[in-house]
Amino acid sequence: MVVGETTEFTCDPPVPVIRLDAHEDDSWDARCGGESVGQKTTVVSEGTNTFVGREQLEVDGEPVDALRYRQVRTLSGAQSGDEETEYWYAERDGMVLRSTHRHGRVTVASG
Repeated sequence: MVVGETTEFTCDPPVPVIRLDAHEDDSWDARCGGESVGQKTTVVSEGTNTFVGREQLEVDGEPVDALRYRQVRTLSGAQSGDEETEYWYAERDGMVLRSTHRHGRVTVASG
């Protein structure tokens, strides 16, 4: 494994991160392919985006209305495993207020 390696992903068609028309528990598919910059290996990231719902977070002591989204992905190709990421976006302007990221077991193919 190369430490500091970067993989650039492209989603075709593009996958919306925030859907203003989404209702609680709405999900949509996402499939993106990536190529590592240094090793030129390929990875596919595939799964779903889900609008979890509206929540209120406290930011600097003030309540802020937020939109919570979850991304669940399976990796295949030169890397395999799974990951789950959650984002809370400010409803007012889309600013990221909080994020969490969890990896399951991820393996990297040697080559």
